[in-house]
Amino acid sequence: MSLKIGCSGFQEARTKYFNEFNLVEIQQSFFQPPPIATVRKWQIQSPRDFEFTIKAWQLITHESTSSSYQNLRENLPAKTLNSCGLFKPTRIVFDAWLRTKALAEALSARVVVFQTAKNFIPTTINIQNMKKFFNQIDRGGLKCVWEPLNRWPLNQIQQLCHELQLSYTGEPTSLNPVSFGPIRYFRLKGKNGFRSRYTENDFEFLQKLDNNGKNCYFIFNNASMLFDARNFSKYFFENKCRTEKNDQSSKI
Repeated sequence: MSLKIGCSGFQEARTKYFNEFNLVEIQQSFFQPPPIATVRKWQIQSPRDFEFTIKAWQLITHESTSSSYQNLRENLPAKTLNSCGLFKPTRIVFDAWLRTKALAEALSARVVVFQTAKNFIPTTINIQNMKKFFNQIDRGGLKCVWEPLNRWPLNQIQQLCHELQLSYTGEPTSLNPVSFGPIRYFRLKGKNGFRSRYTENDFEFLQKLDNNGKNCYFIFNNASMLFDARNFSKYFFENKCRTEKNDQSSKI
């Protein structure tokens, strides 16, 4: 089992970040994929045990009416823009996957996160398009994580994840530790809202989620993400060392 802790995007100078954490989730890939040459430099600069995960390009998941398209730097014709998003079986959506996959390969990433828009609701056409997309793409060994921003019935999420070999992610709570599938991937957006901070009690709960032997990722994506990621990393590894020390003492 491998546990990784990090932030959504580099929240400080990369060289300093690499010394503090073993994981980052690349955000730029959602808005506009950075040049391959740029991310290859990041990968070369990173330590051997460092891991990149990336968010899939918004052209796959979000329609062009989304405010996030303000950050799209490519000048696409209106006809093409109308074909974007919601996993539509269109050329631009599948091309966007190829761009996303190429970026993941350049970073030696193993995980791609698909954050679907609030208007991606559980309709028949949306589910059909989602199935067509994930059944047709070449994943190249990549693990795919799904984060729906709209409320879907949990049993429907589980069924789709099982059928399409996806992992489901969200904000974990005591009532709903949201992550299941081939890997456990938690996106921590602030338990009480984006500006809320995580407490030691929250860290104690989060640590208990790391108990099933699967690869486990904790991505902080709230206003105080750098502060909280540092504190959780410190809390986790101090408790791990204390537990290991107590185990050794009990064997003497």
